[in-house]
Amino acid sequence: MLVDSVGREVTDIRISVTKRCNFGCVYCHDEGLGPVARPRAPHGEEMTPAEVERLIRVAREFDLRSVKFTGGEPLVRPDLEEIVARTVVHLDDVSLTTNGSMLAARAEGLRNAGLKRINVSVDALDPTAFREIRKGALAPV
Repeated sequence: MLVDSVGREVTDIRISVTKRCNFGCVYCHDEGLGPVARPRAPHGEEMTPAEVERLIRVAREFDLRSVKFTGGEPLVRPDLEEIVARTVVHLDDVSLTTNGSMLAARAEGLRNAGLKRINVSVDALDPTAFREIRKGALAPV
């Protein structure tokens, strides 16, 4: 069991599967680096599906019970379904945080891979405000 610095049990892990993103949000940790057209990190700097699975197996040894995949934008990875499929055999609680812009095309594959929960970040419902914050269009979300 893992315990944090104030004595609380650590039960979950967050894994950023990529730094790449198709938006250019003003608040992003990689601000100013631009959208996926100018990748933020070479693909070689991302963990492979096998490496993610190995990390999940180690996490299980420490009684971690859930994982949340984040990014950048996780859906820019064409192998995300494989990552999910390799993870759900080890953990029941697997979730994904996305900007939602590519979700329609990938939702069925993610569900088939075993993903049961998705968090979609939406910063504004007004298209103009959304574009100012995200540097991308609201319509696909």
